[in-house]
Order: sequence, then structure tokens, then C-alpha cells
Amino acid sequence: MANMTFAASVVAELFERQFGNFINHLNYGMEVLDLFEMSKASFNGAYFEYPMTVKRAGHGRYQGEGANQPTPRSLNDEVVKFSVSEYIDKLGFTWRFLSQGNSSLLKSKIKRRINRAFEENREFLDQVSIFGNASRGLINERISPIVTANAAAPPAPVVAWSAPIVLDYSGDHSRFVGATLATVSSWVPVTLRCLDDYAAIENGHGITDAGAAGASHLFVTGSDELAGTLTMRLVSDNNGSTVLMDSTIIADGFAVNVELDDTTTVGAVPVGTPQFGRIDPVTGAPYPGDASYEMAGIFHNLFAGLWGDKDRSTAQYDSLRSTGLTMATTGTHLRTGFTAARVSHLIQTVKIAAGRAGQFSHILCNPLVITRLVAAVTVTLEFQTKGAAGTADLGPKTVSMLGFEPKECLNMPNGMIVGINKACWEILTVGGKMIDIIKRGDASGVIGGPLFKSSDVTTSSDTVFYGIHQLVCDRPNANGAICGIALV
Repeated sequence: MANMTFAASVVAELFERQFGNFINHLNYGMEVLDLFEMSKASFNGAYFEYPMTVKRAGHGRYQGEGANQPTPRSLNDEVVKFSVSEYIDKLGFTWRFLSQGNSSLLKSKIKRRINRAFEENREFLDQVSIFGNASRGLINERISPIVTANAAAPPAPVVAWSAPIVLDYSGDHSRFVGATLATVSSWVPVTLRCLDDYAAIENGHGITDAGAAGASHLFVTGSDELAGTLTMRLVSDNNGSTVLMDSTIIADGFAVNVELDDTTTVGAVPVGTPQFGRIDPVTGAPYPGDASYEMAGIFHNLFAGLWGDKDRSTAQYDSLRSTGLTMATTGTHLRTGFTAARVSHLIQTVKIAAGRAGQFSHILCNPLVITRLVAAVTVTLEFQTKGAAGTADLGPKTVSMLGFEPKECLNMPNGMIVGINKACWEILTVGGKMIDIIKRGDASGVIGGPLFKSSDVTTSSDTVFYGIHQLVCDRPNANGAICGIALV
């Protein structure tokens, strides 16, 4: 036990002496989040309050001699409320592990485990920074009319369902990987949002209910990450409901956002399990799922219906919309290869929408997308003889898209590119860092005690990583994406 006490004190001292280094290792070294600045934000205990200009307030005017002065106009900012994300991890060492005798070897083992914990947290945060919260990715493919019918004998308790709808999808699959056709409770309810006007696919817009109004909903019943597809079914309380997503519903060349939602029933029948949980503001009843607690990722900032507490599907907030396009521009928008014209269209469309701020600083993509870019450029075979053997070099060393060298992001989904202006992004925090190492009560119970502390419950000692933060893009219209790129 003496060895354990000595080792625990060594670890505690290590955390105290290396506190600054550990904080930096937790907060920096990420592919995506390192692009953005961290800042302290106004926090009221429930929301980050972010003042910003949503609509331009106007300008002066030219007028004739002796004319009346113009009416004063207000330049007040609109305060947007962003929900906070609360992040926690706990790193522990058992007393048995800390009882090892060789102090130098034990220090090496402890250091390796601490560095591994930092690396795993950074990797997870980088993933969430792309597809965190409700918006998980983009669909490029459009839907011809699909009708619900129970001739295919839907599993109980489903009343009516459509034939499977398999759609090209570039996004996160982790929330759908458990969905199987035979298990109704595993189906994941989603809302599809058309990115030409940010209107949802719902009753009256893409869905026509044959039964009670609003008693039809889309559920993901299967997922194939390698093929880049989601399989969905329209579930209804009656035969004859339809879903349609063609050029009458969404304009040519625009993508569709996939949002998790909290639907739990179709009509009176329980169906699926939501991955997007929340607390009902009226009843206080909890919904299952934890995606709602995640930091808002790039997809959510750019393409979700709600931006903070503002509804982007309304004309009042149309300036907060981004640009989500497909590589194909006609028909069903099936995946296709790169074209310079389409990438240029994204760049120029964003410039028009955002003005001087509409200049990408980076184009983010999965490394496999770069192989498609290489295939799209002209490749020259160069052969230079050196001695008897000689060497050959096939293909360019670097490739770019209209002057932008793509930034490889391992967590970015295959089949798409995302253009960002990093000046428009900010990581809102309470104390200036995304994550801190928490000082807990000392022996007298006073907060501000040790960073590394023995547990009162288990035979272990541990430290707590904790942070309150949110990722915010304050100019969504200065950013954009293209999906529907052919997979490798």
C-alpha cells in the first residue's frame, strides 16, 4: 500500500507540474478545430448569447437640396442563443496499478496512458466538429414518388410502410449503424431538409398523408458506409401515403440535409428510437438519444433548420443559409466525377451570397476524394533514365481546385467537399479553453484542491476533464459544400 501511496502522489505531482502542457495537449492538435479561434463568450447558465447582425440595416441616401432628413435607423444587433455543449471525461488508475514498485517504469506507463487519453479525446472532438448534433450529412439523390402499402407485410406494430428507399449519402453513419429492417425499435427517425430553401420534407411538402395529417414519417432502416448509402422507409398510419423529392420539391443541383429528430410514434404506434434526445419544455419528459447534447458540427452550423434559436426556413433568416450543392445538376442527381465548372459554381455562388466575406480559406475533404480530383486533372507521364534501371513519375505531386489546395481531413465523409472561411468560425467557451482539468475538493472539501484525486467509491485515483463550449459559424453564407462525388 505504501507503493500505491507513493505512486499516487507522483501522479498528482505530475498533473500539477505539467498542468499547462496537459491543457494544451487537450485543446490543440486537431485537424479541424485547430483552424478556429477560441474565445470567452457571454454565458447565462443555459445558453451562449451571441450578438450579431442578421440583416443589413440599410445605408444613407442621395437627396435634393432642402429635403427632409431621413428617419433614424437602428443598428442594434440581434442576440442569438446557442445551446451549450457540456463535455466530460474521466481518466483513472486503479490502486493495484499504482502499487507497481519500479517508479521509473511506472512513470513511463502513466505518461503513455495520459497521452493516449489526450489523443482519443482530440480524435473524438474532431469527429464531432464535423457532424455533431442533429445534422449528420448530405444526400445528393432525389426521390421519385414512393407509396406506402402493407402488401409487403411490415413488421408489427407498423401499419403501413413504403418500399425501401436507398439514397446516396455523404455523412456520419455511427447513428445509423444499429438500424436493421427486422427490428422496428432500431429504426432511426430523420427529417430531410431541402437546401434550396431549407424547407423540411413533411406533410404538404414532399409527403402526402393518406391517413391523419402528420402521421407519416421517414425512418432510416439500414446503413452502408462503404457504399455511401442510407436505406429509408416512409412509415404511415394508412396505405397510400406518398413521399416525393423531385424537381417540384427541390431545385436542380441542390443537396438534402439529413437531421436526426425526436419522433417516437407514427399515429398512435410507437416506431423507432430517436438518436436526438431532448427534454420536452412543457412536460419535462426526457426523450432518448444524446446527439442533442453534442457540439454543433460543421454540417449543423451550415445546414440545420435551426441556427441557434433562429429558423432558417423562414424568409426573415434566409441570410443565415449556406450553399449545399450536388455535383450532378439534372435528373436524379446520381454520383458523378469532379467538374471544374461545378466547383467554380460553388465558389462563385458563395461569393455572391456573402459579399467580401465569401472567400474560402480552406476546402476540406476526405483523402479518398483527392484520388477523384487526381483522376479529373490532366496527368503527364514523365520518364527519366538514370543508369540502367531508370525511374518513372506518374501524376502530379500536388493537386488543387481552382487555386485551392484541398486540406485532407480523415473524419470528413467520402464523396463531398466543404469550403469554409475560417474567419467566420469561433469556438465559444466559458473560460477560454474547450476543456480543462478540474480541481476538485481537497481533504477539507474546499474546491480548488488536487487535479488528481483518490475516489471515495472505488479503489482508484482519477482526474476529470471537463468543458463547456460550442462551435459557431457566424456567417454560414460564406461557406458551402458539394456532395454526390463519385466514390473510389
